[in-house]
Amino acid sequence: MDHITNERRKLYLRGVGEDEVVYQILDAVQHLDHSKTMREAGLGEQADFMLDRARQKLIELLGIHLEVH
Repeated sequence: MDHITNERRKLYLRGVGEDEVVYQILDAVQHLDHSKTMREAGLGEQADFMLDRARQKLIELLGIHLEVH
């Protein structure tokens, strides 16, 4: 079983349906966007926190790794 399928299976076992998985992905993407706004406002430390949180959530849900340059 690949990582993505395994993570989805874990979510289904916890009673989280497919729609909820999509909502969680969208939430993580919003955190990415929010971190950019915070960085532009000079809030680097808080932006890093938001970015790390979003990155971890996407890794959990999709099995992807994000590199930020």
